Amino acid sequence: MGKKLVIYTILLFISICFFILYVDLLSLIFLVITISYPISMFAILNIVKKKSNVNISSKTMVCSKNSDIDIKVTIENSSLFPIPNAVINITYQNTLEGLPDRLTAVIPIQARNRQEVNFKLTSKYCGKIEINLQNITIIDYLKLCSIKLVPKQPTVSIVVTPDCHSIDAYLSNKFLENQDSDIFSKTKSGDDPSEIFDIKEYHEGDKINKIHWKLSAKTNYPMVKEYSRPITNNTLIIFDFYYPKTDEKNIEIFDTLAETLLSISFFLIENNSIHTIAWYNQFTDKLESDVINNEEDIFKLLGNIFNARNFFDSPHALINYAHSDSNYKYVHTIYLTAFANSDSLNLLANINNCVKKTLLLVGEENNITTTENYLDINSVNIKPNKIKQCLADFII
Repeated sequence: MGKKLVIYTILLFISICFFILYVDLLSLIFLVITISYPISMFAILNIVKKKSNVNISSKTMVCSKNSDIDIKVTIENSSLFPIPNAVINITYQNTLEGLPDRLTAVIPIQARNRQEVNFKLTSKYCGKIEINLQNITIIDYLKLCSIKLVPKQPTVSIVVTPDCHSIDAYLSNKFLENQDSDIFSKTKSGDDPSEIFDIKEYHEGDKINKIHWKLSAKTNYPMVKEYSRPITNNTLIIFDFYYPKTDEKNIEIFDTLAETLLSISFFLIENNSIHTIAWYNQFTDKLESDVINNEEDIFKLLGNIFNARNFFDSPHALINYAHSDSNYKYVHTIYLTAFANSDSLNLLANINNCVKKTLLLVGEENNITTTENYLDINSVNIKPNKIKQCLADFII
């Protein structure tokens, strides 16, 4: 556009000189056209701007890694004027990485028409992808004038879920009811009389003290109560979405952290083991504790973690939990992080509301101060792309 403006300036100068030297109708017309063209084009572009609507949307708000993300830009021009050149400017980034990329496309816009432009993106890593339609720049025929169309809602966010790895871990023999629980199984009966699981017809071998006498009198047939099976929450996972180093491996480290969390949580869910995940929410500046009962719970939690974003300054989740007044007793506390120093290990060692402690360190082994002086802390190194192998025979 800069070159075109220089050419137009030269042309305007020539037309003025031509009119001064040759005062006739032709020189006057030439001068008027030269002067009025940018003014008329600017007016037309303003009319198109007022008569146009643009927006960005996506069919899916959640997708898996390396799958297509379909983005649609809709342009509606209700004016009488077509636009020969419109530049669509889109930026997108994974919030875990924070490095934006750019997409551009040049298209014509038809008069009195609604048109759609489709883009496809993919993400190698999990996280929250923020796609921003910055503007659509409409340009006149000679590319002298331009005006930007700005959408009312310029941003679309897509959550890319981490891959879940099937791990060959084991549940500890200590995974028994270590305290009273008010959570009961929805699929299996038990021996807790405080909650009734089901009522069924009496069969030989059923205990007499389980007979529901009132209901038996109504049905004229002996009915027995099945008691509920309490489920205890024995595992705590302290999840620090934290890595202090700023290098090209950042996104891979955060991706592995999320995949490790999902894989362990899925293993516990498959084994009917309720567990708690403690994590730090930057937006609220608070430690959040979520009880995970099923797959829906863990995916909802991951979405919340991605929305709250990762951090680089300090292990907030561990610090906040270590200084909290939680008195719930766990069998196993797992600290999942990408960096641990002596301060972190001291905080973990001083957590006393559990029987067993494990440090799961994602990344290189030199990201940790040795645990040799901490006899009550087990440590496992999780390497990117080797989650299943690193967690083989892991005892939870």
